[in-house]
Amino acid sequence: MEYSYTKRVDLPFNEAVERTKAALAQEGFGILTEIDVTATLKQKMGVDYDDYVILGACNPPLAYKALQANRAVGLFMPCNVIVYKDNGKILVSAMRPTVALGVVGDTTLLEIAQAAEEFLPLRSQRGTELHHVLLETLPGFIWINFGSVLLGAVYVFVFAWLFGSYMVWMHNSSLVKSEK
Repeated sequence: MEYSYTKRVDLPFNEAVERTKAALAQEGFGILTEIDVTATLKQKMGVDYDDYVILGACNPPLAYKALQANRAVGLFMPCNVIVYKDNGKILVSAMRPTVALGVVGDTTLLEIAQAAEEFLPLRSQRGTELHHVLLETLPGFIWINFGSVLLGAVYVFVFAWLFGSYMVWMHNSSLVKSEK
């Protein structure tokens, strides 16, 4: 089972990062964090690594609604989008909602995640939309027009899953068990 939606874009890496940030901003998402994985690995370990950036995006109204529904959702924030180079190709990637929320074990959230996946342009049958978005007019991004605040809140739950949220969740689970 694939855990993410990933699409190749025909842009230089830095331009792909900038256009991704612009597209997110156009949809109301601010960039709270930008982690240059390549520079970090070079600085901390002396390792050369392909271009790789993690963008931590947040839409304050959606984040607020999600936090009202479940304060623990902060473990899944901010929403991460990755832009990276793999074998000379530039890719943009985001987690599949059903995979991320499947870990939570809440059937209601899983049903919402399944509905949300129908709106994701990175799905294979709609795969050219992201390419158009990044190369042309930037009318939106991966999560174009979810159509409701509820589905938008699912976005907040889901896409921050990458690179760390799972580990935080696992760490917190082990702390709870050890306190008993």
